[in-house]
Amino acid sequence: MRYKGIDCEKCGKEFTETDDVVVCPICGAPHHRACWMEENACAHSKEHNEGYQWVMPAAPEEEIKQEPKPVLPGEFMLKNGESVVPCPRCGALNCQNDVYCMRCGAPLRESAETEQPNGENFNNAYNAQRQQMYADFNRFGGLDPNSELDGIPVGEYSDFVGGKAPGKIIRKISVMERFGKSLSWCWPAVFIGPVWFFWRKMKKEGLLFSALLLVICIFAGIMQVNAPLEKMYKDTFEAFSQVTSGEITLEEFQQQLADASNIYTYSEFTAEEETKNTAAVILNYLAEPGMPILCSLSAMYFYRKKVKASVMDIRQRCTSMEEYRAALQAEGGTSIGWAAVGAVLYLAAMLCMDYLPMLIVLFK
Repeated sequence: MRYKGIDCEKCGKEFTETDDVVVCPICGAPHHRACWMEENACAHSKEHNEGYQWVMPAAPEEEIKQEPKPVLPGEFMLKNGESVVPCPRCGALNCQNDVYCMRCGAPLRESAETEQPNGENFNNAYNAQRQQMYADFNRFGGLDPNSELDGIPVGEYSDFVGGKAPGKIIRKISVMERFGKSLSWCWPAVFIGPVWFFWRKMKKEGLLFSALLLVICIFAGIMQVNAPLEKMYKDTFEAFSQVTSGEITLEEFQQQLADASNIYTYSEFTAEEETKNTAAVILNYLAEPGMPILCSLSAMYFYRKKVKASVMDIRQRCTSMEEYRAALQAEGGTSIGWAAVGAVLYLAAMLCMDYLPMLIVLFK
């Protein structure tokens, strides 16, 4: 651990390998998490207005010899050819195209605008810097807007993704590119499945996953049909007919429904029917939760391909930068209308699994 053997700025005890260390985002001073939580502030908070900055104490000579050689810019390369750079405040390694340290939040590029101010305006300047950092992460995923992602400047990538926080998707895809990954987890797709593709204007992919889900649900519904289920539905239809014609009372109708359900529950199935029931259960799991998981794992892969293809096509069609940026925003982003279409298809597929057996028995 980086802070092993160094004293906590609050209690003065040395950090061990297992200690949970909290680093002050203003001065860089390390604390035990419990020590930080006592005041929910840095031990040097009163000195921040004076520009206090914590300095890593020098290690003994024998420890210096054991220290591994620091990674220098350009010495370690990511899959996309990007190098790593140390944070000027905490020393943590970050990707070259990142604007802020992913550990302490400090700017990775020192300039007149990013230097830490001193005096009375320190906290105000620091708060403004943090707000700028959050805005940068929301829009560009913490990347330099002039750097490239899949050969596309991050600023243009952000215009195409659109929404309130395109940086979330940009960050995911940048990790895929940096480490050579093909898949990434997408939480929205877990909850809405194929609808996510329609929402992101990926109609072909949305139709593909919706069709696959519909086929699974249809087969699941067909596999559920067997002799005991047919008898239960027929008894249910007959009881409904009797209660609507006044032949039986509502209480008798409810009792007949309960009897029909109990008969089905305790029925003995043939070997063929047991096989079909097992297949139906497997298909049910493939539909839920299998399909949402599949959509979540593949969402970023397909979306990354869509962005690259769409941006290259827009570049060929547009003759000016204004027209180009406007086309990015118009053809990218999200679509509530297409999401509604996807939701209808998703609901239709799921209803097939529940009500198709009943329709088969009714029209058989």
